[in-house]
Amino acid sequence: MDKVLYVDCTQSDGPIAIFASDAQVVYAGVTVSGMPERDREAARIYEARLGLSFLFEKDAPELPFYTVPQVEVFARDGDGWLAAVWQPTDGEDDAPVCYIDADRQCWRAADSFRQLLDRPDWKRQLAPMKGIAVYASREDAARELGIRVIRHPEDLDG
Repeated sequence: MDKVLYVDCTQSDGPIAIFASDAQVVYAGVTVSGMPERDREAARIYEARLGLSFLFEKDAPELPFYTVPQVEVFARDGDGWLAAVWQPTDGEDDAPVCYIDADRQCWRAADSFRQLLDRPDWKRQLAPMKGIAVYASREDAARELGIRVIRHPEDLDG
């Protein structure tokens, strides 16, 4: 399958599913996964231990990057952002966790969210993460990849 269809997920309010028999579908962009306010107190325990700040529903920041494939940002520290790498899942496994630094470099922070919570030294164990490209914007990604990133199924026409 030579054809690749890039789908921009940054504006989505929920899961997007596109099936194409003649193309590989790659979900792209950055979404924010904010915790509910009711979990703020519980999160403080992990924040102090891990040296980061979880994002909450009211805290949806403007993010200074765009990724291919899609990542879902859930926390930050003083230098960068932590995100789950989006991947199709059967509900039994967790997505890997990446760290995107201020230079838009992508690092593997943990194999799963659960593993991250058990690694107070996660930042000292960062390793380069392959397979995720980080761009300054959606337009930069489209230009560099030589593609059109669609936002809606009707964008497929024409």
